[in-house]
Amino acid sequence: MSKRDVRERLSQLIDIVQAWISDRPIGADRHTDDDRFAELVRDMAELADQLILQEIDSEREKAALNQKIAEQKQAEQLLQSEKDLVEQLFESSESAIAQGNDRATVLRINRSFTRIFGYTAEEAVGRQIDELIATEEQKGDAHSVNERVWRRQNVYLDHVARRRKDGSRVYVSLTVSPIVVNDKRVGSYAIWRDVTEQVNNEIELAKYRDHLEELVEKRTAQLAKAQNELLQAAHKAGMVEMANGTLHNVGNVLNSVKTSTEMINRISSGVPYQRFRKANALLRDNMDNIVAFVANDPKGKLLLEYYLQLEDQFNNMEDEIRHQLGRLKRNVDMVVEIIATQQSTGKGKQFTEKCYLDQIVDETLDVQEDMIEQHEITVIKEIRASPVVAVQRTKLIHILINLIRNAKDAMIDTPIKERFLRIAVSADNDRAAIAVTDNGIGVDPQHLEKLFTHGFTTKKRGHGFGLHTCAEYMAEMEGEITADSPGQGQGATFTMRFPLVESVSPPSSTLSPPDDPAALLRRRASRRDTPTMDIDTPPARRDLSTLPPYPSEE
Repeated sequence: MSKRDVRERLSQLIDIVQAWISDRPIGADRHTDDDRFAELVRDMAELADQLILQEIDSEREKAALNQKIAEQKQAEQLLQSEKDLVEQLFESSESAIAQGNDRATVLRINRSFTRIFGYTAEEAVGRQIDELIATEEQKGDAHSVNERVWRRQNVYLDHVARRRKDGSRVYVSLTVSPIVVNDKRVGSYAIWRDVTEQVNNEIELAKYRDHLEELVEKRTAQLAKAQNELLQAAHKAGMVEMANGTLHNVGNVLNSVKTSTEMINRISSGVPYQRFRKANALLRDNMDNIVAFVANDPKGKLLLEYYLQLEDQFNNMEDEIRHQLGRLKRNVDMVVEIIATQQSTGKGKQFTEKCYLDQIVDETLDVQEDMIEQHEITVIKEIRASPVVAVQRTKLIHILINLIRNAKDAMIDTPIKERFLRIAVSADNDRAAIAVTDNGIGVDPQHLEKLFTHGFTTKKRGHGFGLHTCAEYMAEMEGEITADSPGQGQGATFTMRFPLVESVSPPSSTLSPPDDPAALLRRRASRRDTPTMDIDTPPARRDLSTLPPYPSEE
């Protein structure tokens, strides 16, 4: 029963009860009346219960309906908010946006579409989008976009050209997506982001890059030309420097050659040819009575004594000439070696050989013997070891020659009896060294780092080749050269260090402290040869051919 039917039936029962009570006769059968009344009451209670239940269900339905209505209103409000947000985004976007139907007809556009392409909403709505912004040459591209959207594909194109209302070109990045409802394409929306400024910048950048590449090509060609010229100049400068170094070394040796030649000339000019011719003439005049002449004539006895004295004189001359000729030959050989070394350097070949350092010192002192005697320099050799090194022998000798001659120049104002040159040879675990020390004018500390720089010199007539060449020679032999000086007027020490091949050390018992200067001068005065003293007795040497082979550098 519906709620309405229950209400009507309950009303009828109430009316029956009221009528029954009012019409009930006094003294009627009470039992029958009670049963009838009870039945009516039950019917009324049942109807009341149904009515109450229906009221409860009605209230629940009403509450559920109200809840549903509230939720629907909330959803509508949310949908409206989202719609307002989308609308706000649609209108405020910096990109041009257009919504179209399934036939690509424009349904709506935003303000940025008008700003970018120049069409108002009235001009754009209802027209095909391609008719608005695609030129004839762009129609194929636009048709391809529509085809892909028709197939429900998202499309993105970067930096494509489109047309404004005034016919000008605009570059955009394009995004087109289909709108699908219930698995049916109902339309599409397109977004165009204006990248004209960026494209124009890229075009200008490309022009600038092309211009820059052109400039780079020109500058590269100019640099290549300049580099070639510099290489030629450097080659010439290198040849000049090499030639200067060679001439410098040859000049050092030629000084000894010149001295030997002058000595030979002096010996030759000292031969008493005139007296010898007179003696021979006297001998020829008395050949017929030579016995009586020698036995009785005082001149005969003097003549014999004269001839006997000539033997010693000629022997001394012969010894000195042989000595000078030997030195002359060694110096000439050294000049030949200098030239050969220079030629091999020019060909990229630099050969090394195993040498005893103390032997190299002796050879160098032999070359510089005349210069040392001329300037009365006392040489003190300290041979602490007899190391074997792999060097370019000629170059090492010329390094020593340079250092000895520089020491001589440094001691030019030193009193003669105080000119001492100390040459020390030593070795440690893996290095060998030669130290050349003088007691001359010394080196200003601020000049120490510049000494081996090309062209640097402290001499009035120096050219700055010597020490620079020494440093280059040492580098070629994988060695190094350093300079040290306590200061001006306190002498200087130049030390050369080499990789050690083998070291032969003298017994400690052979070492003795240096003599005092007076003793050195007395020993020098008693000697005929170069004033050189060996403080340390060098060890016995083995034949270098018995040493293991050492590779030469090329």
